[in-house]
Amino acid sequence: LLQHDENAPLASRLGRPLFIILPVYVSLTGIGVLAMLVGGQGVFDALTLTMSSLSTTGFINDSTASPASMNMTSQTVISLLTLTGALSLPLVMSLTRGRYKQLNAEVELRVFILLIIGFALVSWLVLPSGLVASLLQAISLSTTAGFAFLDSAELAGWPMVWIMVPSLIGGM
Repeated sequence: LLQHDENAPLASRLGRPLFIILPVYVSLTGIGVLAMLVGGQGVFDALTLTMSSLSTTGFINDSTASPASMNMTSQTVISLLTLTGALSLPLVMSLTRGRYKQLNAEVELRVFILLIIGFALVSWLVLPSGLVASLLQAISLSTTAGFAFLDSAELAGWPMVWIMVPSLIGGM
């Protein structure tokens, strides 16, 4: 993806990866913004939430709002964008080019998805949360974004160690 001649000028070494990566991120951002608009978010919120989700930073515009207060469409879009942002760049590039066979070769991706599903199932069975909310929260924690898909009272009932484990594993 980023191979270049060592003697190439700096503009060439930086420009080539930019022209490869930029269209993918612009497309994902555009799709995310449109989906967030469909989910009822304003233009500014849709743009910033999409960029925050893709970069897995977990920033929100309003300190009084959280994904827990958003509708299911917006919550799902945030989760899918966050999950996409957590994938390796070469894998995202392969998927955007229609090379789905590479998914079978990615053991790391399968383990990542299984950890998210396992964490969500245990959370749903042991803690007072719905299955979908547990899954969205598991994605958020495993991608290290930290979006709160559960209201603060419900999330406060989760043991701190249980919240930290997927973030530590996902960060690795």
